[in-house]
Amino acid sequence: MAERELGKMTEPHLYWDWGGKDHDYDERTQPEPTPADRRTMMATAGAALDRSLKLLPPKTDPGEQGRSVVGELMAGLARDYVARHGGPPPEADDDQAAADEP
Repeated sequence: MAERELGKMTEPHLYWDWGGKDHDYDERTQPEPTPADRRTMMATAGAALDRSLKLLPPKTDPGEQGRSVVGELMAGLARDYVARHGGPPPEADDDQAAADEP
């Protein structure tokens, strides 16, 4: 549901009105919803996303995911260094290694 609501934010939107003194029906299509309607769609998408996360929480915590991304980045940099220079990457300085430790 959240994806559907977010998708509506950039699609043409049909506006209609029924009423007036002659009780007539009018409609018009705009290229995008109005800012107020987009705000409502965003709130609906946020509520749907919040509820889905409560039903099925993420498998990993964000900290773990961030550490794995940093680990992959460091491994990629080491492979690049070896490919460019033909030897193992240099070891971290003692000052830098001490700063990295918790």
